[in-house]
Amino acid sequence: MKLKSIIMSAAALVVGLSGTAFATTNYTPTERVHCTLNDAGKLTCSDINRTYLTESVYTADMETGVEKVFTFSGGAAFKSSTNEWAVFYAYKSPDGKNVKLKTINTSFAPDLVGGSWTAVKDFYTCTAGYMNCPIIVS
Repeated sequence: MKLKSIIMSAAALVVGLSGTAFATTNYTPTERVHCTLNDAGKLTCSDINRTYLTESVYTADMETGVEKVFTFSGGAAFKSSTNEWAVFYAYKSPDGKNVKLKTINTSFAPDLVGGSWTAVKDFYTCTAGYMNCPIIVS
């Protein structure tokens, strides 16, 4: 009887894990990011989930060790001919300078069904606010 319970529990665990292995989830960017320039001149932003995003480029006047706050201003997504995606999020400072974050994986795509992404020629934009610009993570 104990052996049967152990086998049934193990089978249930395997079935449960295999179901979540192929699950699709959404990631929504944050409303604000806090960024600093380190001693090596590399931009580092906090308040982002590094599982999905990383720093890309910036036009802000950054000083080493001084933190600046940037607010979400929009997103852009590009799809290659091999179905690989690049999704970028732009954040602006009060003086109009920006920081851009990008997805770390080419399988992360904009949520074209549940989000407010708009097709513009061969790319997509999202300016409806950070809550409306999610990406699909599969």
